Amino acid sequence: MGLRSALLDRSKLPLYAILVIYVAYSLTGIDSPWSMGHHGCVGGEKSRPAIYYLDLGYTTTKLGQVASKDPSMCVTSLDYNVDHPAGLPLLISLSFQAFGISEAAARATIVVSNIAMICFFYLFVKEYWNNKLAFLATLTMVITPMFFYIRSFTSTEVFSMMFICGLLYMYVKWLKTGSEKLFWTSVVFFFIGAVFSDWWVYPVPFLMMAHSWLSKKPKKFRKLLIFIPIAALAMAVYIGHMWLLTGSLIGNGSHWGSLLDRLLFRLNLDQASQQYNITPLALTKAILESCMRYYNPLLFSLAVIYIATTLVRIRKGVDERDLLVVLLFAMAVAILYAFSNITWIHDFFVLFFLPSVSLAAASVMARALGSGKRSVVFYIILLLIVAASSYGTYKDIYSWSTTSDDLVKFMHDHDGSFIFTFNESPDYQQFGFYTDWRNIACADSISQMNGIDFTKFNYIVTSAGGTDASLASYLESKFGARSQIIYNAYTNQNYTVYLV
Repeated sequence: MGLRSALLDRSKLPLYAILVIYVAYSLTGIDSPWSMGHHGCVGGEKSRPAIYYLDLGYTTTKLGQVASKDPSMCVTSLDYNVDHPAGLPLLISLSFQAFGISEAAARATIVVSNIAMICFFYLFVKEYWNNKLAFLATLTMVITPMFFYIRSFTSTEVFSMMFICGLLYMYVKWLKTGSEKLFWTSVVFFFIGAVFSDWWVYPVPFLMMAHSWLSKKPKKFRKLLIFIPIAALAMAVYIGHMWLLTGSLIGNGSHWGSLLDRLLFRLNLDQASQQYNITPLALTKAILESCMRYYNPLLFSLAVIYIATTLVRIRKGVDERDLLVVLLFAMAVAILYAFSNITWIHDFFVLFFLPSVSLAAASVMARALGSGKRSVVFYIILLLIVAASSYGTYKDIYSWSTTSDDLVKFMHDHDGSFIFTFNESPDYQQFGFYTDWRNIACADSISQMNGIDFTKFNYIVTSAGGTDASLASYLESKFGARSQIIYNAYTNQNYTVYLV
């Protein structure tokens, strides 16, 4: 079958329809300034190293994620982030080279990876179940508020979902075909995902091992053991790169502290994490609330029913496909409880339920509606009702994923060069994104300000709490007629922007 014939294959039309739906809503807010919440903070955090790759060069940065040019905002110091792999910032840098530096170019990398994730998930369900369930489960996944949440969310967690779904597809196809080529392709795919995407790829081979063992496939299980040394090799590569960047095998001296520091914090095992007072009961309540909100109460409840009934039947023997869904659900639960600190702080962490909840809910509804073409129509109508009932959640997600601080919005809306009279926190990622690639100068005194050639700048920004009083008075007398005051919720103070 030629490429054109393969692309026009009628069996793929349902997948194309789903992709059209996703791409259509993924463009909503794609060019908006970085928001005040998770979307903006994480988006800025992953985009700033991409800017430094272009500014300083891939060799100078050693492919490490330079955290910022701060603390003085005008002094370059190679301070690295080592708590996540650098794959996503590297891809964003390539997008910046192709399309220019912008929020849309950064978010486009996740749109592409989500398209790949959708395709992998569809093929996974189609390979192990059937075409009908592949369409229904994938459509269910894409219409959930959770997928709308991550539609263009530039985080490594979202990026890793492409590798998770890709490995699932390769695994079930390998189970059916026994293809050696496919098996080793999955090994390479896992290694790339482990080194470049995020830590959440590591549990997948162990899920595959558990599934092959419990479904009584000892030869497959033994074959899968090769993933253990491959996982160790991927970790060794990461640790070696971290040593190259920081001179320490655990990343001492990096921006967020060592990798060990971050791990203990995320596992809720260090003193700093104790401030959140996370208890198992409170964590369970938070997870359930997030799941009910971002997966819809009906869909999540149906998924829980599917998991519960499968567990009840497990002693009598269950279909290996049902077993895989249960293991996927269990993997998500294990991640959320083990890394309780992330789950508590970041509500989007429940995204790891996407494959299992979508597949489980779709299976229950498909069985209830029966077979035939009418059942598909009834299913789509039911999904539309479910989506309509989640309208408030979609609206909230869109609002806080596109609403930015006034200072950030000003820098997004206005091209040009800026003079700042204050030092901002290097962890203010939304703000830092704009200062990293603009022509910026810093002056915290009248003498420093007089040493600047104003003809090369468009704006001067002062802070109510961070600018020297005499300098503020000087600027007001000189440029006060052309100024505006903007409030920044991030720092909870007013800023004055002078047109030079």
